[in-house]
Amino acid sequence: MPAPPKGIVSKISKKEMSEAIKTSGYLLEQRVEPVLTEEGFYVQMNEAYVDPETRKTWELDISAISAVSGFRKEFVFPLILCECKNNSQPVAFFAKESPISFMYHEEVKISGIPVKFWDKNRYIRLSEFTNMEDFHHYCKGEVATQYCSFQLKKDKSSWMALHIEEQHDMFNSLIQALEYHDLGSGISN
Repeated sequence: MPAPPKGIVSKISKKEMSEAIKTSGYLLEQRVEPVLTEEGFYVQMNEAYVDPETRKTWELDISAISAVSGFRKEFVFPLILCECKNNSQPVAFFAKESPISFMYHEEVKISGIPVKFWDKNRYIRLSEFTNMEDFHHYCKGEVATQYCSFQLKKDKSSWMALHIEEQHDMFNSLIQALEYHDLGSGISN
């Protein structure tokens, strides 16, 4: 290992370790895991998945699965996929009413098993099977359609609202993880 530049300490102190961990997402992961476990989920932390486009292996902070019965005596296995980020600044979501919110139950991203159910002579989506349009938050009220975070301008004179690349990458990572799990089910959504 090459020597650090002059004036830079080559070994991190305990205080510096503590500060670095406090600003990371690691402590958030440690708080989320027992909450999901207490709710009956089997929790896997730092699960690897393959990006279907790049074929690169990525890591998902938390993957949690459970089993729920009750829908026509069939089991549903909900899957929760989480990225845990400790944002240095708040994230603002912009919400508005939609004239077609009654159709959004078809857009709810589904993960877990099954994503479709056999009903008489055809497969139906989970959203139709559970009448999701009657209760899901996508289908009534306001829906967030945009988000931003905040950063000081270079001259530190004021704040600006913007899309932070790390947050954009996090949302893309969650979409890729969901697609990976959906592809693994063998059923197209």
